[in-house]
Amino acid sequence: PVNLRLGAQTLVDYRLNGRWTLTGGASLMGAFAGPLTVFQGRLAGSHLMVAPGGSLGVAYRLNPSLELRAEGGIELPFDVRDGRRQPTGYAGLTLRWGRTSRR
Repeated sequence: PVNLRLGAQTLVDYRLNGRWTLTGGASLMGAFAGPLTVFQGRLAGSHLMVAPGGSLGVAYRLNPSLELRAEGGIELPFDVRDGRRQPTGYAGLTLRWGRTSRR
């Protein structure tokens, strides 16, 4: 199968105080999926999708070099030919460490 995706995402961080950070984002993804026959010019069974989405996260700085972040997001796929598809989502927890940040 052929699966091509192209998209863009924007994220905005808002520091609530020295320890807490709120992150929000918006995305737009375009996708094409189809059988290998698309290379022969036969597009039967192929799909063109558009999927706007959004995400929200919160981070807590445990110490200057360690941060705990929880985030989640949703995507609302829409098949250009067949209409709306079932929404997809994700949730995650991240522990990030590194050199001391000067934030």
